[in-house]
Amino acid sequence: TALCALCELAVLLLSELPMGGSREALMEQDAELGYRKLWEDPGSKNRCLKCPLLDPRDSRVLEVWDVIMSAVLVFVAIFVPYEAAFSTSEPSGAVYASYRLIIGVVFFCDMLIQFMTAYPDAEGKASYIEDSHKIAANYLRGWFAVDVVSTLPLLWLNQVFRIWQSQAVHILCLFRLLRLHSLMQIAQRRHSSVGVSYAMLSLAKFGCGLTLCCHWMGCIWGGVAFHMQDSHTWLHALRMAKGGPMELYSTPRSVYSMSLYWAIMTLTSIGYGDITPQTELEYWVASLCMGFMASTWAYVIGEVCGVVSTLMPHDVAFKRTMDDLNWLMHDRNMPSHMRQKLRRYFHESRSISRLQEQKSIIAQMSPMLQGEVSTQLLGDWRHKVPYLADMDPDVLVKVARMLNPVLFAPNEVVCSERSLFVVRRGICIRKGRVHVAGDVWGTDMILSNSHLRDHCQARCLSYLEVLTLRNADMMLVLRESETECAKLRWCQVRLGIQRGFLRMADGIRELERHLGAKCCNLPQKMWFEVLTKMLHGTFTGELPKSRPPSRKTTLTLTETAGSQTPVDGSPMRRGSVVMMVGDHEVAHMKDSLVTLQQTVEALQETVLMLARKD
Repeated sequence: TALCALCELAVLLLSELPMGGSREALMEQDAELGYRKLWEDPGSKNRCLKCPLLDPRDSRVLEVWDVIMSAVLVFVAIFVPYEAAFSTSEPSGAVYASYRLIIGVVFFCDMLIQFMTAYPDAEGKASYIEDSHKIAANYLRGWFAVDVVSTLPLLWLNQVFRIWQSQAVHILCLFRLLRLHSLMQIAQRRHSSVGVSYAMLSLAKFGCGLTLCCHWMGCIWGGVAFHMQDSHTWLHALRMAKGGPMELYSTPRSVYSMSLYWAIMTLTSIGYGDITPQTELEYWVASLCMGFMASTWAYVIGEVCGVVSTLMPHDVAFKRTMDDLNWLMHDRNMPSHMRQKLRRYFHESRSISRLQEQKSIIAQMSPMLQGEVSTQLLGDWRHKVPYLADMDPDVLVKVARMLNPVLFAPNEVVCSERSLFVVRRGICIRKGRVHVAGDVWGTDMILSNSHLRDHCQARCLSYLEVLTLRNADMMLVLRESETECAKLRWCQVRLGIQRGFLRMADGIRELERHLGAKCCNLPQKMWFEVLTKMLHGTFTGELPKSRPPSRKTTLTLTETAGSQTPVDGSPMRRGSVVMMVGDHEVAHMKDSLVTLQQTVEALQETVLMLARKD
């Protein structure tokens, strides 16, 4: 698998060799592959490759390589100590040669990749350093020497030059463990790709550390006895004390199992005493191992206790709240059924506190990220509200902050004046319709005419968790954006016209049912008066009574020619016409002029808002 991955990586790199093509097209291709190029001549149209640069933030090649390198390092951490402890001669065969070749090639390629990988800027001037000279200098000053030592093919060199004995070569192969520092670099590069809790990652890290500690200490303890067959070691003492077949004390697998048993027993401070040191070397090794494992065990226990105490912060806060509630109910001497009801309510409201904490987390993000996260959290229900569906992301973030989570108990009435309700969890019924998660009502809160709004209340069938948005809070946010105010105004007009026609239709239907005849034959003046009362909610179902005739008022209108004398004998100018009208007609004309003036002013404001919008 490692060889196949290396071949794939080589194909990707070889595909980037110099070839024809425009610089813009080549840079687009580099962006698709996930890494950039440093150009010798930025203004040249011919491709001149200097060095490939891998960006840890978006490089697919580096992502694949990190997976390969992690698998190889885990194999090295487990197999190399075992081989050094329980191998008595130079291994031969295709299997051993293949795995050593793969490890050597992977380590060498990793060194080459380190010269091409950008690293974070410690001074903070830039997010990543992308200068090839600085990258090479940083690697040479850092882990380059350690990587060279861990990559040297010591077994191959010994086979050619016969420098060391076979056992010494196996011990020198432990230098490959120095390459485990790469795991920390991989973890730093992939910290944003992991969505697991940091507490869980810490526990996993401690578990892996304890496992490797027991494995390494077991290999050391077993290797001391396995390579001293002629001396009276702990292995000989155990065989003399317990007996058993010879294979139990001679094969590497059985000796490793007993040494691992001793390591776990020593690490956990159990100490059965059946495996004890017998020689001076074993006493020294046991003392060093016990000191190291005792320190490791104490450190891990302390860290695990700290991690577990903060592993579930929400649960800790909830339990503290429940304890305070129990003390409150005990001090107030509340009845048993009331205590159960309150406990049930607080158990159901655990998600409310999480929503409040999520608001503080979102507030720490940048404005762009706040818009993206708010759009994602609002979900599909936002498209059910006309004035929120096309709202600007920046304004939508501020509106989303105004959403307040509320939890209602079963059989409780959900009511709030001029508020939008969004069901997050639970079931309720309103106007004979069952509402579940994702349903919305109260979109008419933007109407200023209370008679056009729907005042029907909802009743909870279970614990109901809703998000509420008050009209006053939304208008406070929209005042800062003239464009959104214009959009909201058009939504008000459309919704007001729709609700107005529906209300008039219902009123006319009720009036015709009351009169037993059609209303088409009503006088125009009376007809307008009835419709006005319907829209204002003051219509009682009865037609307005006809007014008594009033005295006539003289109105003079200018005329081009002709001469008449007024009825009341007052002087009349030439070129005028006298009209006789009633007082109630004059009052109606004044009201019509006022209404016309208000309509003209409203149209002027709308035209100005549209002009600003354009």
